[in-house]
Amino acid sequence: MAEEDRGSSFLHRFYPWIKNWEGRLTNLLEIFRNEEIDWLLQESLIDERNQQGIQFVLAVTQTDYKDKPVVGDDGKPSSSRTTALHHAARLSPSDANILVPGLFKVYDRFDVNYTDVESGLTHFHIACEFGCEEVVQRFLELGLNPNFVAANASVDPPLHSALKSVNAKVIELLLKHNADPNLTNGDGSTALHLICEKYDDFAEVFLRIIDESNRTLQVDVGDKAGQTPLHVALSHNNTKTARLLLRRGVDLNRTNDEKETPLHLICGMKDHLQVLYDFFEISEKRKETIEIDAEDCLGDRPLHWALRHGKKNATRLLLKRGADPCQANSWGFTPLHLMAQGCVDDDFVRAFFRIADKFDRVEAVDHLDVFGQTPLKWAVACVLPDTVRFVLERGASLCGFVFPEESYFGTSCVPLYDPKTYTNCKLRRASGALLIAGHLRRKGYQIRDSDALTIMSLFARHQMFERPMDPGQLPWYEDEEFAGIAKQIGVKYFGFTLHDLIRMRPLHAMRLLHVGDFYEFGCSAEWFRLPEGKIAACELHLCEKLSRPFFRYWGVKAFARWTGDRQLLERSGTVLDATNEEFYKICLTAAGRELPPSARMQTIALFSRSLANWNDAREQQQQLFCLGSSPPCITKMDERLRKLRLRNNFCAPCTTLGEC
Repeated sequence: MAEEDRGSSFLHRFYPWIKNWEGRLTNLLEIFRNEEIDWLLQESLIDERNQQGIQFVLAVTQTDYKDKPVVGDDGKPSSSRTTALHHAARLSPSDANILVPGLFKVYDRFDVNYTDVESGLTHFHIACEFGCEEVVQRFLELGLNPNFVAANASVDPPLHSALKSVNAKVIELLLKHNADPNLTNGDGSTALHLICEKYDDFAEVFLRIIDESNRTLQVDVGDKAGQTPLHVALSHNNTKTARLLLRRGVDLNRTNDEKETPLHLICGMKDHLQVLYDFFEISEKRKETIEIDAEDCLGDRPLHWALRHGKKNATRLLLKRGADPCQANSWGFTPLHLMAQGCVDDDFVRAFFRIADKFDRVEAVDHLDVFGQTPLKWAVACVLPDTVRFVLERGASLCGFVFPEESYFGTSCVPLYDPKTYTNCKLRRASGALLIAGHLRRKGYQIRDSDALTIMSLFARHQMFERPMDPGQLPWYEDEEFAGIAKQIGVKYFGFTLHDLIRMRPLHAMRLLHVGDFYEFGCSAEWFRLPEGKIAACELHLCEKLSRPFFRYWGVKAFARWTGDRQLLERSGTVLDATNEEFYKICLTAAGRELPPSARMQTIALFSRSLANWNDAREQQQQLFCLGSSPPCITKMDERLRKLRLRNNFCAPCTTLGEC
């Protein structure tokens, strides 16, 4: 049997024996030799899942057993030795915090610092890491250098290790024994770097200990990434530490390897405002010039950062202090491009223009990025109707404007951070797309058939068409809970409720409401009052209702173009009655788009149904003109329908397959 197998077999028999031991363990040296006990302790802690082994070691620490290592000619044991303490330090924090203090009673020789040959970890590092104050003091009293560097670069200096337990007494003890607070670890980080990253609440205590110890602390030293402690504190949103460092004379314009200044990082912080006030206040006291438009490696200025993170107050302060709103980054994005991409909400865009006016800042509304896009086209593509309106009001040119293609129209519709956009995103998309068409049309842009089809495709891509309910199913709006709440939700200022709006016919509803009213309702918090299971159905219903005039107009126009009758638009009320999805398929057919078989069947059914209305119109026209043949437009439609049915293997007038 191999040595490892024999050891494992022995331990499996040994643990039950220890578990059944009655009373306190006696002196283990009466049963085992010292090296055997050391082997048992180490083997019991190699696998952190070995709870029996952990319990055994815990029991040993509660005895009077002391490790008795083999000493050399100088009377001291060799420092190159792996002990159970090294294994215990690698366990989970809950187990390690229990075992380490007890094991230092077992391994109580402090004139030698046992070092694990493989990892370079020492007993002194472990004592610092787990806050064993008395052990640290014993080591230091016996002359151990607190600044020694382990052979393995992955082992932090003792002061860094002490920060893991956030034990102020151990840290103070190290500093009083001349521990260097500016010593760096393998990543180039000082102890202050670690505090700024993880121990925000301990920063004030650490700085006080430094001052009381009369030690010099380098606050602007950079790690391997060029990050100063201030950079680290800001990037980890540690407000308290950042404010303390600002008052200790840090370089306010220092950049890291990404060329980010502290001002960049402040504008990206979650809790940024007080830090930003302190930053500018201290710069004024020092009479230090701040590089307000400093570029990082991507060409972003602090203003870009503030806008990308939705910091309205930071934007105001930056503009007040001279930030240029026309500067573009490496991608050609000006601050206005970022707002037009949905980085901030519409209210923020309005505030940005108001702030810019207040401080006499001029925006580049027609600036082209590296993709050849203006802020206007980004706002249209991201379906931000208010941003489109604001940009147009600021003089954005429509010369050469081309409506976005279907592939990226509506791909980034609303800011993801807005808590109201999760449940009513479809209503905002639908109403926003139609609002944008209205804004463009009022500024002189002619909506083309392809533009209308792009807007319709947004409905199809995001499944915003209302589906018919199953026969016999109770309508969702008849649900007692939903109806009760809907009767309490007022719509705009017209004196009717959501309950009333749901029951209105689409054309009647659109006579009373504007598309913008639906958009505002989609942005309101009233949605959260509705039963969660009914919100989706209500949302689709309102999408269908608000967009019916748009779909009807373009659907009838496409149908008229397909039939060749230019007077169809005047008689559309009696000729064509379809859903939004059917109108969309008519537009696809008229545009020569290929449809899947199921969609082709539905379109033929719609054309056949419409043909019945056309036949009535044909009879009226024949009587009117006293002709024996159909008018040219109707004859042309009959021929197109016949060819379409033959091509798709349909028989008239039904929409089933040819075998019927």
